[in-house]
Amino acid sequence: MSSNKITISNTNDGPVVTLNGSAGSTTGSKAVLVDAGAQITDIDSPNFDGGKLVVKIQSGEQTGDTLAIMKGTLNGLTLKTIRRHTVLRLGKTDIASVSGGTKGIPLTIQFGAGTSLELFRKVMQSITFKGKPFAAPRVISMQAIDTTGLPS
Repeated sequence: MSSNKITISNTNDGPVVTLNGSAGSTTGSKAVLVDAGAQITDIDSPNFDGGKLVVKIQSGEQTGDTLAIMKGTLNGLTLKTIRRHTVLRLGKTDIASVSGGTKGIPLTIQFGAGTSLELFRKVMQSITFKGKPFAAPRVISMQAIDTTGLPS
């Protein structure tokens, strides 16, 4: 009988964000979802406790462009300002702090404890864009950063 020794190295892989195409167009008065079908996977992170989502306009940005989070009864998400800080809530539970989204500053969502992959995905699918009518097309990116700090 012969045998071989196999060494397995543990590697931490970053999350993978998949955006499914065009968000459509906006007339300037209404926000549109950036990507209602946005997906995220992370082969070695079952949750995103302490993770982060950064959404930015990569090109074509115009004065007045806004990135935000759709809130309401469809997704259960709400935004609340507490002492000049914006907090994202799911129901009555604070799930993240929110900053930016205007004046060229990326929309940054810093998640707290208890953030599942499904909740992270729900927030990704709830990102909106609002801009001036008849302006040039924009390219919008989403970057996920997992619990260990690895970016997509």
